[in-house]
Amino acid sequence: MTDNLGAVVVTPAERFESLLKQIEHEDNLLVSRTGWLLTAQSFLLGGYVSVDASKLPADPILPYHHVIGGLGLLSTIFIFSGILAALKVFVELRVEMYLLTQDYPLLPMRRLPRIGAGTGLLSPIFLSLALIFVWTILLIKNWWSAGLIVSSGLLFSAYIIGTAHQLRRSFGTRLLPWALPFAIGSLIAAFAIPVQGVFPSSAGTLVNPITGPSLMASTCAQFQNLLS
Repeated sequence: MTDNLGAVVVTPAERFESLLKQIEHEDNLLVSRTGWLLTAQSFLLGGYVSVDASKLPADPILPYHHVIGGLGLLSTIFIFSGILAALKVFVELRVEMYLLTQDYPLLPMRRLPRIGAGTGLLSPIFLSLALIFVWTILLIKNWWSAGLIVSSGLLFSAYIIGTAHQLRRSFGTRLLPWALPFAIGSLIAAFAIPVQGVFPSSAGTLVNPITGPSLMASTCAQFQNLLS
């Protein structure tokens, strides 16, 4: 509808219907992307397990297990990013719907919490992180890397969901911006640990990628040697 000046006026009922349609669209995106995740990882994990090393060429150009593991890890990370993007918009729309129902309580909508993401929204996140953990162990074979990359995913998720809630400034919201740099740092460290373990240390021996603390100390020592 329009007013006397020709400007479009959106009534609360029309805004309510629009928000419902947008929430339904984002919900469908979450469901479809979770379906992509399950379908892709089922095929890749099945292929990883069914590869028979005795039937492979003696010297393949690329190790089949590494190729499948790399595809599994990358595809999970990409789909996980899409899930977080849809989840961000979903939470923002839900917050807007909450504010609208607070102003117009007679609208036909169940009572919504101001803060929180239910199990249905968190399940795709935990499923993605579980698959990322499995692929990291299979591909890199390093518990420190697997733990760091999962921690990075949790921090990214906390940052995206927290900012989408648009909360007032509090102690928790002041800590929220720190989640992003810690998430990026954990992701870099997750891939730096096994790479560092491939190269010989200054003593001429390989650094054990399983021993995280000693690796960190060795990395710092080598970095200091480069600076000196």
